[in-house]
Amino acid sequence: MYNKSNLKAAGIASKLNLGIVKPELATVLFTGSKTVATDGYSLIEIDIPFVDNPTPLNDPILLNAADVAKIKTGNNDDIFVAVDGTVTVGTATYKIPTLPADQFPKYEEVLPTGEPVTTVTVNAQYLASLVAILAKLPNDTTHVKIAFYGDRKPLILTVKGHQNARAVLMPIVL
Repeated sequence: MYNKSNLKAAGIASKLNLGIVKPELATVLFTGSKTVATDGYSLIEIDIPFVDNPTPLNDPILLNAADVAKIKTGNNDDIFVAVDGTVTVGTATYKIPTLPADQFPKYEEVLPTGEPVTTVTVNAQYLASLVAILAKLPNDTTHVKIAFYGDRKPLILTVKGHQNARAVLMPIVL
């Protein structure tokens, strides 16, 4: 059983016109424990929410991301995905064509292993708002440089171009 957060993974792949060149990147992978989507440059993996009586999906399937993005959900709707591409949300049913799951990129192979060099915990909403502002600057680049100075140190986000900018995000100390 999934929830609306799992369906948000479709947002990465559904906005891109990759279906013509790389159809496997215009999909969302549903497994028994998570949803995964990628555009080839970014990736999101979202676990299914904890439930008392899970109904696992035995075989992973791929669904078209644009179709998944069109599914309407309420705040607390449970979402069931069947191997044939039938998605049930409350009383609504969606039938989405499937692709073979083995067409999805082997993303685990590119994930770093071992211990990270450093970690910094930040408020996700603050990070999103700062990146959104920096992305809208009238610059010739869409790059944001993120500087890490160590545990419990603020992150520094910088943009260089026609209009330079710097943002500071304080860490959450756990």
